[in-house]
Amino acid sequence: MMFAFTMKLFRRRRFLKYFFLCWILFAFVYFVQRTDDATAKPRPRKNRSNNVCHLPELHFDKSLEHLFHHPDPLVCPEAEWLFFADGKIAWNHDYLNSKKMRGVECKVREIRRVDDFKIEYGKWIPAGDGDVCRFEYMLSECSAKNDDGRQSARSIHAQVLAKREVLERKKHVVKESAQMDLSVILLGIDSVSSVQYKRLLPKTYDYITNVLGGVQLTGYNVVGDGTPACITSMLTGKFEEELPFVERNLFKSADYVNVYPMVWKDFAKIGYATLFHEDRPDIGTYTYRLTGFKEQPTDHYGRTVQNAFHYDYRKKKTPYCIGSRPITRFGLDHLADFMAAYRSANVRQFGILHTSELGHDDINLVSLLDDDVVAFLSDHYENGFLNETVLFMYADHGTRFSDFRQTHQGRLEERMPYWSVVVPPWFAARYPKQYENLKTNAKRLVTPFDIHETLLDLVKFRTVEKGSINERAISLFREIPRDRTCPDAGISDHWCSCLDWSPAAADDAVVVQAARTAVAYLNGLLAVAKEYCVELSLDHVRSAVRLQPSEDMMQTSHGFWFWKRAALVPTVVSEYQITFETTPDHGAYEITVAHYIMRNEFKVKEDSISRINMYGDNPACIYDKYEMLRKYCFCRDKLKLNH
Repeated sequence: MMFAFTMKLFRRRRFLKYFFLCWILFAFVYFVQRTDDATAKPRPRKNRSNNVCHLPELHFDKSLEHLFHHPDPLVCPEAEWLFFADGKIAWNHDYLNSKKMRGVECKVREIRRVDDFKIEYGKWIPAGDGDVCRFEYMLSECSAKNDDGRQSARSIHAQVLAKREVLERKKHVVKESAQMDLSVILLGIDSVSSVQYKRLLPKTYDYITNVLGGVQLTGYNVVGDGTPACITSMLTGKFEEELPFVERNLFKSADYVNVYPMVWKDFAKIGYATLFHEDRPDIGTYTYRLTGFKEQPTDHYGRTVQNAFHYDYRKKKTPYCIGSRPITRFGLDHLADFMAAYRSANVRQFGILHTSELGHDDINLVSLLDDDVVAFLSDHYENGFLNETVLFMYADHGTRFSDFRQTHQGRLEERMPYWSVVVPPWFAARYPKQYENLKTNAKRLVTPFDIHETLLDLVKFRTVEKGSINERAISLFREIPRDRTCPDAGISDHWCSCLDWSPAAADDAVVVQAARTAVAYLNGLLAVAKEYCVELSLDHVRSAVRLQPSEDMMQTSHGFWFWKRAALVPTVVSEYQITFETTPDHGAYEITVAHYIMRNEFKVKEDSISRINMYGDNPACIYDKYEMLRKYCFCRDKLKLNH
């Protein structure tokens, strides 16, 4: 009995000995692996030369010409009865005399910002010819008589007068030698690819290229869906999910967008005057589904006057006009006044004008901007403004909601908007290496994150050292590596323009299952609003493409052979980009789905979802409740109406 007990104890001790030895070995392997990952320099992917981003060279496909049309000229028939200049009112005597107006009387009242969603009006005051008026934004009303009877006019105005606080701010700034001391202007047009910019804005494109010597960034690639993905990453250097939560109507604790580290704050700190102007307040970058700004974000903020126009003044017969001016020219004039006011005060400017009025809903209307944009550029070139300014001409993305977008060409164009950089004529001589790098980067993979780094260089220049593939953001004044890939630049596969997708059959079992997974994912998002929104069903798959697992993907680990084999299984992934329609909303979607082959699992990420047709008022029931679900929701009351 004693012998049996002794043997049992011996075997138990031997088991424990081997058990602890195994754990020590496992811990050693794990430690080596983690130490290698943590301390070693990032290892270049195997055969990087085979993974270089080969950006497509896009040209207009004439076989798709039937998807476009030429819009009628934009005519704004109403004349302006008065103007504002240098803080004074000036009556339009040429017009008033031509119409034989008698007994002219005018009055104005101030338009004041309450917050991003509310404005208020001041009291009416008389507006005589030559009277002083220092309001920034105002509404005017005039009346008179002529041979045709009683006449009247109503209009909205903006003027920029240099603000005392801006001038005081500049006095307390000590200029550093690393500052380039250049004004920075960004002029953006919504929804225009590089191909469509050249086709729809030929005069502007020619002027930028051949007169101003602009450097076009032909490898510019978006990093996400819609305008916020472009503007936010450009202004902050971060994805929205990397920033404080500012989603409207989800949590009472949501911050205002003022918490974002906007680059205009950096420019203000070194004495610049700042402006931000968008001309579609109903779909504003930071108000459509975000909380907006509590305090005015920039020294001059066009949203205030645009709220007045869009919600109180807009006329059905001339929806794109403010008096005699197209709404887009109104924005250009506001930017021009801003530049002139502070140039006269010897203050550098940082200004953004983003126009969506002609383009967001109908790409064809962009062509109506051509003459006005060229006039703006030529005026500022001839008057010397551009001799002291870095000008970024850009679009946020290509068209997103149209029949053209649902073609393969349209898919690529959405991801490759127009971007061009114009520097002063003397820039190349004073900053030869920076200019050489800028020219080199014209054909490299570029993102909004790189634009942000470039803007920071214009605040305070740092280095011309060549960029690394390990940097998500690289200034255009540094050379971007030729072998940079989308993962290096922070671009997900869904948005990457340089991946080699291969066709997959729409009725393939894996494709159909991936599409069903995508629809299930959409319904999962809608679950929070299920009392308002109907459940979606897969109607049919239009098309699909597949991204094969790369050699890198198959060899993502290093170290001991058994460790590598253990790490291999979860990394074997095929990705499918699927275009499908849902019912009952007739929604068209393009979604990237990951297929984990070994486990036969499918996964979807929300940032890999594109709605590629207009959803109109389908989500009206949740419009102000669940802004982030507008792309997917089909209201239950709509379903009842359809039946």
